[in-house]
Amino acid sequence: MIFKNSTIILFIILINIIDIESRRRKNPNKKLRVWGRIDCRNRLVRGMHIGLYQFDKYKFRRLLKKVPCRCDGYFDIRAREISHPKLQPFVSITYMYINGRYLCKTRAIASLPIPYDNNPDKYGKSYYLGTVNILKMYYDVSNCYRIRKWTRLPKFE
Repeated sequence: MIFKNSTIILFIILINIIDIESRRRKNPNKKLRVWGRIDCRNRLVRGMHIGLYQFDKYKFRRLLKKVPCRCDGYFDIRAREISHPKLQPFVSITYMYINGRYLCKTRAIASLPIPYDNNPDKYGKSYYLGTVNILKMYYDVSNCYRIRKWTRLPKFE
């Protein structure tokens, strides 16, 4: 009798574990949404792109999605999260601007705030960045090249 009851209980536990694993396989990659507004202030910015990145299990930076954006404009990025993320996703903004006689290609990085919507039914996270001022961001790379008369400038969008 005890053996029969314990076998039934173990069988029920095994069925529950299999059911949970099958639910996880249906939606392995969660959806991400990042949205906000870019404020360029006095800087004349051209060719702006916003990329959503995340580190994978080997600690390599992977691009989830890249979208073009304009100054004083809103952006909305929708992507799928990596299946085994190590760290929280982050946003990288790349743009070009002319600083006197120099053409600068800049990449700035913004960390995302705590997600405001973490509904388990939707399997997704939403991040609202608000108004991002590019002058107050952390700059990862800034390469400036001297502009000469014979230098052909890249086409701006």
